[in-house]
Amino acid sequence: MADFPERSSTPDAAGGSLAGGILLVLFALLTVWLSLRMPIGTFRSAGPGLFPLCLGLLLAALAAAHTIRTALVIRRAGERSKRSRRESSLKPVLGFMAAIAFAAGLLEHVGYAPTACAVVFGLLQLLGPRFWRRNFILALAAGTVAHLVFVQWLQIPFPQGWLGL
Repeated sequence: MADFPERSSTPDAAGGSLAGGILLVLFALLTVWLSLRMPIGTFRSAGPGLFPLCLGLLLAALAAAHTIRTALVIRRAGERSKRSRRESSLKPVLGFMAAIAFAAGLLEHVGYAPTACAVVFGLLQLLGPRFWRRNFILALAAGTVAHLVFVQWLQIPFPQGWLGL
């Protein structure tokens, strides 16, 4: 994966990073559009669309900055944008989108805590070193802490699903 296109060894890596950035911008815009279809509320009394809107705008800004930066690096180096199957950021971006779609589809049925654990575990496996035991413990800890903070302490009602968590 090419985290820094200017340091990548092949032109294909920078082209893949550019394609990944464009996909993230499109995903962010879709998130913003879908969140605007829900009640936004205010910061004092947040509706269900407020936080997805904020996260979508943040993702759009960061993805746009990454895409512009990568395009400038490609332009400066005189490279052509090509897709690479070996070194590209398309696989993590598509995996990220699949994890978010998984979470959206199962959140109501399974509940927040198990869905959060599964998504964190999947993203850790996809984006980081594949240490199963460590990633499982981190995902379990993240889901548990999120449940304790949001549901128990702040008393924000999250979907419980058929497990009741």
